[in-house]
Parts: sequence; C-alpha cells; structure tokens
Amino acid sequence: MAKCAIIAVPDEEIHMIKSIRIENFRCYEKIHLTGLQRVNIVVGENASGKTALFEAMFFLGGLSNEIYMRLKGHRLMPEVRIGTTIRTFQDLFGDYFRDFDMNRPIYLETKGSTAETRNVRIYFDKSDVAEIPTGEIVDSVATVPPLHFKGKYDSTKTFHEKAVLQNDKLTLPSFPSPVKAAFFPSGTKIQPKEATDQFSELESNGQLEEVLKVMSEVYPFVSDLSVKTTGGKGMIWARVNNSKKKQPITLISEGVNKLLGLLLYIKSYPYSHVLIDEIENGFYYKTLPKIWSALYTLATKSNVQLFVSTHSDECLQALLPTIKKHQKDFCLLNINRNKDGYSITETQGEYFEAALKGGVEVRS
Repeated sequence: MAKCAIIAVPDEEIHMIKSIRIENFRCYEKIHLTGLQRVNIVVGENASGKTALFEAMFFLGGLSNEIYMRLKGHRLMPEVRIGTTIRTFQDLFGDYFRDFDMNRPIYLETKGSTAETRNVRIYFDKSDVAEIPTGEIVDSVATVPPLHFKGKYDSTKTFHEKAVLQNDKLTLPSFPSPVKAAFFPSGTKIQPKEATDQFSELESNGQLEEVLKVMSEVYPFVSDLSVKTTGGKGMIWARVNNSKKKQPITLISEGVNKLLGLLLYIKSYPYSHVLIDEIENGFYYKTLPKIWSALYTLATKSNVQLFVSTHSDECLQALLPTIKKHQKDFCLLNINRNKDGYSITETQGEYFEAALKGGVEVRS
C-alpha cells in the first residue's frame, strides 16, 4: 500500500483523473483512456493487462525511490541485488519496459484536476554516460548512461531526476509532490499496524463515525470496534454477535478485515485514488451489493477516485443497485488482448447499467 504525503487542496476542488496515456510500459505498446469517472470498473481475461494498468497509475502517482521494489514484491519477483554492474539497471527496471527493451522510452501521463495532471518519460540518454565496472573483470569498463525520469506534476511544474550508477553505488531519484494513491493487489492482506494507525488517527480527530456506520451496514454482527494493545502491539478488536469478549478483527473474517482496511484508507486519505485488483476476493457473494454501496458512499464523501478490477459476474451484477442511482459516476473499462496488442473499450454508466440489466456479457 502506498505511503502517501498529505497534499493541501481546496475543499471545493474535485480531484479526479480524466484520462490516462501509457506507452511502452509492461505489456502495453500504446493505450489512451478518456472519460474516466469516480468509479472505474476494469474487466478482461487473464494476462490482458489489468494489473499492468494499475501498476502504471501507481508508478506515476508515487514516483518514489522505493516504488520499484514494492511493485516487484507484488509480482513475487526475486529480490534485486544492488551492485555496480550493468545488470543492476536491467534487474531493477527492465521488466517495466515493454518486451524488456530499455532502448524504447516509457511514457506515462494522467490528466485531470491539478494534482492529477502529471507525466513522466523514462529513458536512457546516451549522451550522458558514466563509466562503471561491467562485472567480475575489474579492468573492464562500459559506458552506461543514467536512467532519466523527466516530466511534469501539478499541471505545470517540471522535474528531471536520474538513476545513476556511480562510485560503487546506485543512486535512485526522489520525486516532488507524489499523488496520494494506494494499490491493493490481488490477494492483498490488510496489515494490522497500518489499519490500527489509521483507526487511531481518525478516532482522535473525530472522523471515525462514518467508517463505523458503513461497516455496521455491511456487517451488523460486528460491533464495538476499538484498538487494544497486546505485547506492545496495537490491533483493532471487535465484538461478534454481542459476545462478552472482544477478539482481533483479523480473527473474525478476511472479508471484514479487508473492507475495514479499505474504508479506513479511503477516509484517511481524501483527494486520492485507490486501485483495487480483484475486489471480490475474500467477500461472500451476498454481501457484494453492500460492499459496492459502502465503497461508493465513502469514496464520494472523501473525494476519492476508485479503479477496481474483477473477474466475477456475481460481483458485477451486485453493482446494479448502486450504479442505477449514480450512473454518471461509473465507467467500464474492458481490456482485450489480440494478435496486434491490447485495446480498451470504454462504456459509460448508463450503457454499462443497461448491459448488466440485459444480461450482456461485459467481461469479453
């Protein structure tokens, strides 16, 4: 999950990404999405690029000097050993470039409100080289250009940073003004410490009530949530069916813990965007209509934009009660893989709802 800086913004400003452009990132050669809404549902078969889309957005939104490692961890990639060889660049950055071809620049761009309008071009500049050892042969050297990160943020401000191999170390760039963003990959386990910290902060600021209200509407059998410290570590505890003793929320249910974690993040970081891969994981199908309603309600109140993927038809059908009331806030993004690459079809809320009501298969 992203560690996000707080950005001061006017209360009346609606923060939202309206378009995305991706070039030479992961599986994508070039895609351009427009007409994005408050809630964007992403569907497509396995290996169609759903996760890569979220990674591109998180990559651009964070642009922190540890985000490369975090995304590798999400993909269960082996740990990168940092050295002074050419392979360091290849191991750390190579898989972000389409077909591992680091000679073709990556370009990522989002447009929307001020903070969400940003872009970055990632490329090697062969005119800007540094001499480094190539490996085991000490006397052998190669000229390896640093990796450049050049772009704009907050609509007009510019940055130009480099990842440089020099003096027996790799220097990774740091970036200004990251966008508040969180990426919950498929199978993410909500970490107790982060959830506990957010719970405590919201409670201290008198902002927890909305989260508890929404939670009780989805899971009425869970009540009296509070932080309890055991062995020097705090966790969120709750009662189940008015039981005499409380228990850690993680012992009650994976679905309960997941929803609480998502809601706490949304409430803790207004004016952000949240990326949730395979939302249905961990949730019982009968609770899905309430899950959608809960996420939409709190996201709207917190000015948070959602990007959510799913493989489940039950999950999509469960969206109908919410989308029926708020058609203009929804967009369906259907990713298709073919012999020529990848394409994404966008369907706005009213047509998305009509397709769901009519039993149209929207996942293909």
